[in-house]
Amino acid sequence: METLPTTETLDDVDDIATFASSFLGGWGGPPGDPPLPHGVAADVAFLRHWALPDMSYWGPDDVYRFIAAPAASRVARATVADGGGGGDLLTGRQVLDDLRAGEAFAAHPSVMGAIDTVAPLYMRGGYGTNQLHADLTKQNLMACTGDAEEARWAKQGVDWGPYVVASRAPYKAALEALRSHVIGGHLYCVALHTEKEELPSSLFGPDGPGFYCTKPALNWVVGVSPESGFLLGAIAMQKCHGMCG
Repeated sequence: METLPTTETLDDVDDIATFASSFLGGWGGPPGDPPLPHGVAADVAFLRHWALPDMSYWGPDDVYRFIAAPAASRVARATVADGGGGGDLLTGRQVLDDLRAGEAFAAHPSVMGAIDTVAPLYMRGGYGTNQLHADLTKQNLMACTGDAEEARWAKQGVDWGPYVVASRAPYKAALEALRSHVIGGHLYCVALHTEKEELPSSLFGPDGPGFYCTKPALNWVVGVSPESGFLLGAIAMQKCHGMCG
């Protein structure tokens, strides 16, 4: 079993990924179990009807619908219309805490310097670099980087452009549906890695460069639910191959 870089293991609860200590009674729960927190039933309904592709855009990695109960240090709030306290965006630090990743996360100093804002910056890094940002053009779990490229392909008459446009379409639709649902249309992109592993030099020949990968990498695209104030969205787990940001 893979060792995850989170403080809790992940579980599959009726095809929705969550942390193992959450929702022990499932989404309905047997008689006598505590009721679901306010708004979570609506979150589950959204996730079940969300047209999410089965695999991540950059790689043959399964993608799962995901919801995270808030960390103990945070009280989730739904929107005013749903009887909650206002429905706030989260800082990067709160996102990491809800993803049980706060203790493991380390990134570029510029990212860490902005971790208490709602929109930490994307900073380019090498293999195994953790990421936390709100720039949808710099994530590879679901494609949302194609508009400028697609316009350029159309102008240049690139033969394979229409194929790529078609392959992106369901990912872009899924991402837009999630963005339209969450508070403020604001999504957080998180990549979290474990320890580095050196690949055998024989893969590159006697004079080949050293190369490292990590095992595994977790990738999320999540936003704050207007119904419950919980994080919800998508998660994938993969071997790091430089496309997990």
